[in-house]
Formats: sequence, structure tokens, C-alpha cells
Amino acid sequence: MHTGIRLFVSCLILIFLQGQTQAPSGDPQLARRLQKGVNLNGWFVSAGTKPLDERFSETDLRLISRLGFSFVRLPIDPTRLISQGRLDENRLRALDHALDLITTSGLAVIVDLHPSPDFEGHALGDRDSLSAFVRLIEAFCIHLRLRSPADVGVELLNEPFDPGVGRGAWDWNAIQREFWRVARRALPEHTLILTGDVWSGISGLRTLVPVADSNVLYTVHFYQPYLFTHQGANWMASDPQHFAELHGVPYPGDSERVRHALEGIIAKLSGAKSRDSISGELVDYERAYWNRDKLAQSFSQAAEWASRQRKRLFLGEFGVYKRAADPADRCRWLRDVRELAEANHMPWAMWEYEGGFGLLNQDRTPDKCLVSALGLTPAEGE
Repeated sequence: MHTGIRLFVSCLILIFLQGQTQAPSGDPQLARRLQKGVNLNGWFVSAGTKPLDERFSETDLRLISRLGFSFVRLPIDPTRLISQGRLDENRLRALDHALDLITTSGLAVIVDLHPSPDFEGHALGDRDSLSAFVRLIEAFCIHLRLRSPADVGVELLNEPFDPGVGRGAWDWNAIQREFWRVARRALPEHTLILTGDVWSGISGLRTLVPVADSNVLYTVHFYQPYLFTHQGANWMASDPQHFAELHGVPYPGDSERVRHALEGIIAKLSGAKSRDSISGELVDYERAYWNRDKLAQSFSQAAEWASRQRKRLFLGEFGVYKRAADPADRCRWLRDVRELAEANHMPWAMWEYEGGFGLLNQDRTPDKCLVSALGLTPAEGE
């Protein structure tokens, strides 16, 4: 019975994809502007206390431009733009104001549909919900139609993942082609950004079937090793790796530094279960010896896919949570990842401008070490 249902759904998808649209083969206008970028998280994602049109100011955008960034990635939770199941005109005006601020500051922008995991899991969880989300993507792209293709690109879904309700019927390649088809119909000249599943990781990229479109970038996100980049992350406290209890995990992960960190972490733990678990995780981390060469192995896998498929890659997110990481190690990791991306001809966008992974200090000045690690230009007066 399940096999018959899956076959029926697959046939519907194939019928739905008949008459796919291909983009013009000319030189994409936006791709030339995508070099160094930063994510403007928190404007249209977290609820916050400020109105949508006041989250970041002209001063922020001018600083981003002066530092040498050429573009920003703007995450947008669809629920911030929806009222009664439809795009709300007042909320769209707030988005338009943000896009005007960005583009008049001389920056290009990737508009990133960035729903919460719960929203995304529901949207991808069944055929009716998926169809509704496809209609939302099309309406959203139609709204952006008057924006210059030289200024604005669209990322159709952030970090897709199998919601687990299909019992093996998950086919991200088929789903994403639906998204691409309606977006390309609405935006024939704009650059679109697609991705593999498994939260946009490199493993998901390697199973991705690209579309026949010369004006598409394929994005990956990079946070390896998580034990370093997400140490201290209290929103991951339920994870077996106890991220909230980790602090001072070093990068590079050479034996002496890991053992020293282990002593300090274990000394502050009260539960024997946590001590045993974290000790094992750090021993595994030491054995893996995460350094620049180890990171390069992951980048080479992405570059091999791009070369084989003759497609262009975009590093859409990378960063280190600052709460518990050593500042110098954080800078070292960011420098290594940024240089590896550039060596593999990948434009990049750091996660994030402001916040727990942010570029800014508490006084809203740019962190000098991070500015250097990212190959940016120190702002005047810094």
C-alpha cells in the first residue's frame, strides 16, 4: 500500500514538473557582486522588540560596506511576512524598506527564506502543505520581481531536512525542483540559490541533482567541528554532546591543548554521567585532530562535486559561537575557513553581523581580530 502511494505521488510530481523553465545562459548579473558577505540575522527572523523597519539602520549598512563586504544575506522567516495565511502588505513594506536600505548602501543582497524548524517540518511534511508552501514561494518571488537582478538574489529554502513523516519517501531533489520552477517563472533573470538537504551540509550537496539553469548558485553551510563552533550553545542543551557545558574547546585540536581543556571542563561538572560523556567526546575530538588540513578535506569534497557538475558554490553560513570559545581560536578557525572558501572559488557569508556568532563587540564596534581573520578593511576610527 505504501509503495503504491509513493509511486502515485512521484507521478504527480513528474507531471507537475513538465515544461520546466530554464534561465537565460548569459552572465549572471548578481554573481559578480557576491564576494564577501555577512548574514543580517535577527531582522526578519527573531521576534525582537523593535519594529521590523528599525532593526538595523543606515549606520549599520554603511559600516558593513566600509568594512569591505560586498553583499549581505538576509534571513526571513515566512511567518514574519504572513497574516491569515497570505503575504501581508504592511509587512512586505517593511521588507521593501530593508531592501532599499541595503541596496542604497551599495550592497547586494541574498533574500533567504529561513523558516523555523517547526514551520519547515510542517511545510515539507505532506503534499497539501508542500503545495501551499510552493504557492507562498511563488507569491514571494513575484513581489521581488521589480528588484534589479544585479542587486537581489533569492535563496529558496534554508537548511532543508527530512521531516521524517514520509517513511522513506523523502525526495528533496524533486521538492526543490518544484521550488525552482515557480521561482524561475516569477524571476527569469534573477540569481537563485539552491542547496542539498541534511541542513545544507556537504553530505547533502553530494546527493544533490542540479537543475538545468546557468543562473543558480549552490549553497553549503559549514560549522565543523561542532564541538568547537557550538560550545556553550544553551539552545542545544538537550543534545547528547552537552554543548552548553563545554567551554574552552581548542582549535586546532592538538593533543596537549585538548587534554588541558578537558581538565578544566571536567573540574566544573557535578554529574558523573556528564563527566563520562564529555570526556569521551573530547577524546574523540583529540583523535580527529581538527586543524586546517582536516577542514580542507571537507572543502575538497564540495569542490569535487562542483567540478564534476560544472556548478558554482556559495558558502552561505559559517561561524563560531563566542560565549565559550577562546577568542584567538575563534579568529583562527574563521581565517582558515574563509581562506579555504576563497581557495575553492566560493563566495562566502559569515554568520552573523550581530549576535552570539557576531562580528560586533558589545559596544557595537567590529571585533578587530575577526575583521583581520575575514580579510576585511578596518573601519575608520577602529
